[in-house]
Amino acid sequence: MSEDLTEPAEVWELPDVATAVVVATEHWLAEGLCPATALALTQNALPLADGAEALSRLQARSHARVVAALLLLIDDEDAGELATRLVETLATGSAATG
Repeated sequence: MSEDLTEPAEVWELPDVATAVVVATEHWLAEGLCPATALALTQNALPLADGAEALSRLQARSHARVVAALLLLIDDEDAGELATRLVETLATGSAATG
């Protein structure tokens, strides 16, 4: 998965990061991630992946912060990279919605 994370931060948007989180969560679950953590990741990433523009700015940022916090709990290099990408995406303002 690390190969997918080599693009510059500015080309990533919130739905892209959220979709990568959902895909990675399936892998982490198969490798022993707590099902409750996987569920929380999926429940918070899916609304972002489905289109953050349908969410208010506060909702999008809240979901993104929960996802970032959960990613930091996972002992996996890809999780750390996704958390970093998510924070960078939020910082660049591509998560800004209405």
